[in-house]
Amino acid sequence: MKTTKAASLLFLLASLALAGCSSTLGSSPTTPTSAFAIAPKSAPAGSPDIQLSISGVGFSNGPLKSTAIWSVKGSGGNVPLATTFVSTTQLRAVIPAALLGNPGSAYVFVETADPMGDFPPDQRPPFATFSILPLSGTGNFLPTASMSAARSSHTATLLGDGKVLLAGGMGASGDLASAELYDPSTASFSPARSNMTQAREAHRAVLL
Repeated sequence: MKTTKAASLLFLLASLALAGCSSTLGSSPTTPTSAFAIAPKSAPAGSPDIQLSISGVGFSNGPLKSTAIWSVKGSGGNVPLATTFVSTTQLRAVIPAALLGNPGSAYVFVETADPMGDFPPDQRPPFATFSILPLSGTGNFLPTASMSAARSSHTATLLGDGKVLLAGGMGASGDLASAELYDPSTASFSPARSNMTQAREAHRAVLL
């Protein structure tokens, strides 16, 4: 009788241990958060390789590996990018020039998976969007961010770093003294460090 109870107890303990082990092997570890951002967010068509910085939380370098994935809208195909783990909050990836040949857009997301294939990949939205911009002179227009102030009859001066300085002009309430910078790499406007000392419109500007 005692032998039978002891055998039953040992069988129960062995079953519980096996179930726990199986549960551990059959489930993937805690998945990191899905929130992340990329920089830059765009590049002209025909650009050389682009170094992409990815910021987020919970990136992994082992045993699960975090990899940036390039997915062209409408193609249905995913291309893993060469990815370097910097920290749990930052990755670096390379978008090869071969993917930047034609204007359009692509999704970029992060996949965390076991390189041995023991765990299913964790493809985590949201998808960040990378834009491939048409080259100038193609006759195409793309929407961009809005200026900080609506203006007309202002100057637009191309600076040495590729940014464009917009100064003065006519606004909704009269002549403007404000100025702002347009950055084509981010397709965004930002206020200049200071305003002009006098409001003006229909004036001229010369790059010194």
